[in-house]
Amino acid sequence: MDPRLCAQDVLRCDQCESPSVESHCDTCQSRLCNDCVTRGRCSDSSLPHQVVPLRERITVPRYPKCSQHADKHCQLHCQKCDTAVCSTCISTGTHLGHPIVDILNKDAGQLGATAASPNTADKEKQSSLQSELSMETSEAESVVPVKHLVDKPRVTYTYRASISRVSCVACFGDEMWTCGDDKTISRFNSRARELTMTITTKCKTCPCDITVTKKGYLVFTDVDKRTVNIVKKKNKTEKLVKLKKWLPRYVCSTSADDLLVVMDHADYNTVPTKIVRYCGSTEKQAIQVDDRGKPLYSSGGYYRFIAENGNLDICVSDNCYDFACVTVVDQFGKFRFRYKGHLLTDKKRFNPRGIDTDSQNRILVACADNLNIHILNKNGQFLGYIDNCDLQWLHGLYVDSRDYLYVTEYLNGIVKKIQYTS
Repeated sequence: MDPRLCAQDVLRCDQCESPSVESHCDTCQSRLCNDCVTRGRCSDSSLPHQVVPLRERITVPRYPKCSQHADKHCQLHCQKCDTAVCSTCISTGTHLGHPIVDILNKDAGQLGATAASPNTADKEKQSSLQSELSMETSEAESVVPVKHLVDKPRVTYTYRASISRVSCVACFGDEMWTCGDDKTISRFNSRARELTMTITTKCKTCPCDITVTKKGYLVFTDVDKRTVNIVKKKNKTEKLVKLKKWLPRYVCSTSADDLLVVMDHADYNTVPTKIVRYCGSTEKQAIQVDDRGKPLYSSGGYYRFIAENGNLDICVSDNCYDFACVTVVDQFGKFRFRYKGHLLTDKKRFNPRGIDTDSQNRILVACADNLNIHILNKNGQFLGYIDNCDLQWLHGLYVDSRDYLYVTEYLNGIVKKIQYTS
């Protein structure tokens, strides 16, 4: 037997096969020895890599590759076609109107239920796919830890920004990006605890929102110039999207590395707000009204932060006074539910600001009036508050890959890092 395939063999470095493995790259999912970490050896040197101690690794499920799109993996399953599909398969409209489920939550025993074909090759193919998905489902369940909410969340670090007011925050590995009331966007290294970069944008006033792509590139919106911009190598800013009649405001990066952008029409009194999904500079999807033709979101220049959940739902916090709520739609734009605060215990009105989701598909949203963070499950059920961390002037928030929460206190000019799970 090949010793590399033996179940009793020690863990080996994925780059040099050294048996001394002490680190893990969460970006490319590689095991690394100390020598390869020092030399910066990873599978793709063009990406910014997040190397952590092996015991702190974040392991993601190994999804099957898409047979139609070579650079994509299938995280979904079309029940009608009985086939694994990727995000690009969905965006092309090939499976429009078909029931789509998460491939890891799918009952593997139903894989062949819709097509009882006498063809031996088809049966073998179905059996092989069923076996493959069963193993990946089992592996995903064994390596992805369940993280429970702690009774008393605590602030683990407080960062004071270089500007007087800080509105938005986004993270990638140890890097934390912030922006506020001027033209700059700053990058702070949370491990070294030092400011490592400041980018001066060409915004007339300030960026409206920021996010970071899966490859670690900074994206920001410029309402005045009506652009969505990306900062890549050598800190060069490129225009991804230039709009004419629409004002791009809030933005998030998705699991497929698309961008979801909340935008208002220049004449917002007559045209409803919409969400647009972009793949690079290409518009793939627009979400604006429900099945009855009624607007899903308020119109005008209100705060409408946006986040994608792990089940691909799209969550938007809307702070319009008469419309204050969190609106959640599925990946196709179909309305799921609205959350309007926890009426039994909220002391003041629900005034939502920043929103994000964590590894357990929980939804976290900041409430500016009650000075707390509401935690919901993926179906909108209230789970609890974070209200013991002396929170003030709540605005933006972000949940990183290890489920640490970052909250901006706008007028204080600080960002608090909070541990709320165990």
